[in-house]
Amino acid sequence: MNLISIFILSIFFVKQYQAEDEQVINLSVVACGDRVPETLVLLKSALMFTLSKLNFFIFTEKNLQYQFTDQFNQWPKFVQKKFSYSIFEPKFPNNNREEWRKLFKLCASQRIFLPEILEKVDSLLYVDTDVLFLTDLDQVWSHFKNRTSVST
Repeated sequence: MNLISIFILSIFFVKQYQAEDEQVINLSVVACGDRVPETLVLLKSALMFTLSKLNFFIFTEKNLQYQFTDQFNQWPKFVQKKFSYSIFEPKFPNNNREEWRKLFKLCASQRIFLPEILEKVDSLLYVDTDVLFLTDLDQVWSHFKNRTSVST
């Protein structure tokens, strides 16, 4: 391991143990088609820069779900401890399902239905698969947590 790698790992370990509280940040993404590798980079960047524990809500086609679980299982244990995840198949809401199906492609519109599908989740950040985090996600989360009304 070269000196730069050791330095980066040292920063990661220091940041990991400097978390001020045990808040959990809920992060959602929809990854269909060939977007799995891109989504994994997104999730890694969130983990790398964020102090709080992350809870991923991943919506992907059934035939792609194993790619996420396989990759997560290969990540180092200290990284696995920083997040939890749930994987769902994209779906339209029960009411007016056929009408929604005529209007939108399923994966392209999934984010519209997140409040209905994840009704027990209080707060959630949705991001597209092409997002790359370059700073602590805690800052974004605290900005929205300080708001009193629902933001979309």
